[in-house]
Amino acid sequence: MNTPAIRSELESQATGLASLHRGSPRIVSVVSGKGGVGKTFVSTSLSLIAARTGKQVLLIDGDLSLANVDIALGLKTKYHLGDVISGRISFHEAVVPGPKGIFVLPASAGIAELTRMDEAEQQRLLGLLRPPLSPFDLVVIDCGAGVGDNVIFFGRAAHESVVVLTPEPTSMADAYATIKVLSTKAGVSTIDVIVNQASESAARDVFRRLSGVVGRFLPTCLRYAGSIPLDDAVRASVLARQPLVISGPDSPAARALSLVARSWLLTQGDGRVGLLGPSS
Repeated sequence: MNTPAIRSELESQATGLASLHRGSPRIVSVVSGKGGVGKTFVSTSLSLIAARTGKQVLLIDGDLSLANVDIALGLKTKYHLGDVISGRISFHEAVVPGPKGIFVLPASAGIAELTRMDEAEQQRLLGLLRPPLSPFDLVVIDCGAGVGDNVIFFGRAAHESVVVLTPEPTSMADAYATIKVLSTKAGVSTIDVIVNQASESAARDVFRRLSGVVGRFLPTCLRYAGSIPLDDAVRASVLARQPLVISGPDSPAARALSLVARSWLLTQGDGRVGLLGPSS
C-alpha cells in the first residue's frame, strides 16, 4: 500500500484540493453477540490479510467506549473517533498507519457518552466519513459487542455484516439476538458467519443450528464464512500485542484465517446500499 499517497489524498480531500477519483469502498461491519469471542481478532486479521492481497484497507474501531483495536495492533495513538465526531480534529488527523500498510481510525476507551451517539452526532460522522473513504478499497468496522445503538448505526452504514461467535450456548444465543437486531432494526438481509475456537465440523454444526433458527424467524440469510480452531498461538499473540497473521503465519489459526479471508474477499456482498453509499 502506498502510505504517503493515501495520506496525501486524505489531507487533500480534507482541504478540498482533490476530487474523488475512486469508487465507493466495500464497507463491512464485524459484530458479535458478546465480548470475548474473538471479534477484534477477526477484524484485525481480515484487514491485514486483505492488505496483503494489495487492497487498500481502513480499519475503524467502532467500539466507541471500550476500544481495543489499537492495543491488538500494538499502536500508540493520540486521537480517536470521538475527537472526530466532536469536531476537535479532522478525519485525516485521527487516521494512523498500522502494520502491513493498513490504516486505522482508533476509538476511545472509558468515555461513557460515546456509547450512544445522538442523531446529530451520527449525521456528523456520516458526513465526515463519506469523502475521506474514497482512497480505500475496503473499510472494516470493528463494532462493539452486543445490540447497542452504535452497532445498529454501523450495521446500517455498512454494505454487509459479519458475525463472530463460538460454539458456546451463550455465544450462540447472543449471536442470534444480534442478528435479529441487525435484521429488524438495520435492514441487513445477508450476514456472513465466522465460528471461532472450533473445528470445522463443530463450526458447521453451529452454523446449521443457528441458520435453522434464523430461517424460521427472521428475513435474513446467513452465509457460512468458515471456522478458526482453538490455538495457543492466538493467546500468545494477544499478550505480545502482535497480530497472529504476522507473528505466527504458519499457526493453525492463522492458516484458517487465510482460508476464511480468501472466501470472504471473493464474496461480493448482497448488493445492499449502506448509508455511506453503494458498494463497489
